[in-house]
Amino acid sequence: MRDAISKGQQRAKELKKNQERTMGKGGRGISSATAISSSNSHNFASADAALNSSSTSSYVPKTPAVSAAASSKGGGKALKLGANKTVSEDAFLQQLRSEGQLVADLQKSSIADKGKPVIHEDRSPVYVQAIEKLNASVSRNGGIESAEILGNVSLNLTESEFNTVTLKMKCKQVVGTQIQIHPNLDKQVWQKESRLQLKSIQKPYPLNTDVGLVKWRNVLNEEEQLPLTLNVFPSESADGCTVNIEYTLQKEIQLSEVVITIPLPPATQPIVSEVYGSYDYVRSKSQLLWTIPIIDSSSESGTLEFSVPNGHSDHFFPVNITFTSENLICGIEVEDVINHDGSDSVEHTLHSGIVVDKYEII
Repeated sequence: MRDAISKGQQRAKELKKNQERTMGKGGRGISSATAISSSNSHNFASADAALNSSSTSSYVPKTPAVSAAASSKGGGKALKLGANKTVSEDAFLQQLRSEGQLVADLQKSSIADKGKPVIHEDRSPVYVQAIEKLNASVSRNGGIESAEILGNVSLNLTESEFNTVTLKMKCKQVVGTQIQIHPNLDKQVWQKESRLQLKSIQKPYPLNTDVGLVKWRNVLNEEEQLPLTLNVFPSESADGCTVNIEYTLQKEIQLSEVVITIPLPPATQPIVSEVYGSYDYVRSKSQLLWTIPIIDSSSESGTLEFSVPNGHSDHFFPVNITFTSENLICGIEVEDVINHDGSDSVEHTLHSGIVVDKYEII
């Protein structure tokens, strides 16, 4: 392709010389030469775009589907490398998307993924999930605006020999928890023995389908009912703002991958003077990310202190919190999976825990 471009450039020079000679002879043949020159210039632009697209592909991998679509359109635009080295993360991602790349917001995906259940690829034919989702909005001055926990247990089977199994449950139900079981399950067995058992084995569970067996809801009225609380205390002064934040673990559980996101005044870099865990300043989003890998009984509280040269108290809200946990809050747990007649335990994979849909200090 480079050879073609080089030869094309030489040919263009020859045509230009011919055009100059023609003009010297009274202007004959000008239209013809101009048309040829214009045509060659267009070809060069196409060749340059194709060459740039080819050289860029080694830096920006494409999925097969995107590559096929791009080639059918003649290569499309090429990503400019080395231009504007101070471009922000958001601008870079937008440029990739505009050129047909299948990319996601790196910051959002890294944080959002921390609040999603992990799907085990090596799970057994009997797969059980017990998940609680937390939604909470808490006032910066103390007190819950709204908060609830939604829980459910689901079953997924891949082999028909297990399609009538029973789940033994452990219920130390928290006050205020409302529970509902699937209509095809035996309510009397549930009430007497805390077992999720089919009314009739003539109506077995379907295969390769997530079947919800029991669900519950608990509305929280006090901050002490939350697994983790935050005290966010910004102080304004003539030199700017100083912000102190303290977390407190409220339950005897372990929280993992805790990320606390604090908004900042625009174009203001914070100066961190104290932190338990680690922090990251995301300039493109004007955010400070406070990360604590694990919070448990050995780290029930921790603080972050930072200052900024400008701004006011409202700039630091809402504060968002995400975390995961293998523990549940409402006291409903899967103890075992057994045969329908209760004779033997059945090998199974159990995934249980808490995820955060939304938890913010406003």
